Amino acid sequence: MDVAQGLTSVVTATELIVNAGNLFETMPYNGQMRLLVTGDATGAGMLTVYAGSRVIMPSSRVSLAARFPIDPDDVLVPSANVRAGEKIAIAFRAGGAGTSVLYWRYLLRRAMMR
Repeated sequence: MDVAQGLTSVVTATELIVNAGNLFETMPYNGQMRLLVTGDATGAGMLTVYAGSRVIMPSSRVSLAARFPIDPDDVLVPSANVRAGEKIAIAFRAGGAGTSVLYWRYLLRRAMMR
């Protein structure tokens, strides 16, 4: 299993792909993705998750726990199939006052072959 995580500051009224430039921004193999996300107290905003051109999770709010996400408490996407070569994009649109901090982690698991 591969894991990518980080924290990203987002200015009010902007949308940002928070995992841009990450090693696992593009799925290296066919498999599943599990996504965990939290925000800080000013982190009122909406999160949308894409795999290639598909929307895996439509615009949704995140927990305001202000810490790195804990499994299983902060799971937003329990399991989503992603094909090799698809770009994983986590888009956050800030809505609160000031700068928001988004804490994110996703786990990638290779599909089992039969």
